[in-house]
Amino acid sequence: MFVGITALRVGVLAFHLTQNNKKLEIEIKELERTYQALEEEFYHISSYFDLLNPSE
Repeated sequence: MFVGITALRVGVLAFHLTQNNKKLEIEIKELERTYQALEEEFYHISSYFDLLNPSE
């Protein structure tokens, strides 16, 4: 009986860890997209300032 309960608890724990891992993977992908968008915006703004104040 004890082994069965322990196995069930391990199974539930593994399930929760898998679900949390999937959530983290989604969050990482969202952060990567946000970073890429911010990086593109930064370069866009930088190029705008380069046009206003070109280095000679």
